[in-house]
Amino acid sequence: DKFGHMLGVYQLTRVGYEALTASCVSNRRALPVAVAYAAFFQLQIEVFDGMYKKYGFSYADMIANTTGQTLAAMEELHPHLQWLKPTISYSPSLAMRNVANFTQPSELRRSLDYSGQTYWFAADVHALLPTRMQRYWPSLFRVSIGHSITDYIDPVTGASPRARRTLLLSDVIGS
Repeated sequence: DKFGHMLGVYQLTRVGYEALTASCVSNRRALPVAVAYAAFFQLQIEVFDGMYKKYGFSYADMIANTTGQTLAAMEELHPHLQWLKPTISYSPSLAMRNVANFTQPSELRRSLDYSGQTYWFAADVHALLPTRMQRYWPSLFRVSIGHSITDYIDPVTGASPRARRTLLLSDVIGS
């Protein structure tokens, strides 16, 4: 969930900045507006959650939100940091594919299907290498580390057993 907050605000900040600069807003003005927009967008969700006992306001979510907007802002201010890209992949979990057959009611939906979500940090290794070494590493190949969980929702009953963390290492082709 925290990775989702971080990635969501990262993308809100990044896309907001791109939209503003495409609309002829200066870089100097676009970045603080994009950061503020992303912060307020997520803050209203946390305030809403805080009004319900089931969810509650989460300081950890706010820290994840701040991390995402800070990463996006730092990449704009310091382009040499753009070698690291947070991304997400999704494949419906067995529980999500079986939600209609649960023995108890469930609020499971794609945004809450944490077992189907994997959050990645993809590194542009080519950009990190010294110039003389770059010819040995194809620029399209990225190395990624991912985080996911398993068994968040029991695929038969819909109950919530304790999830287990999964760390993944992958190579991907990027641009």
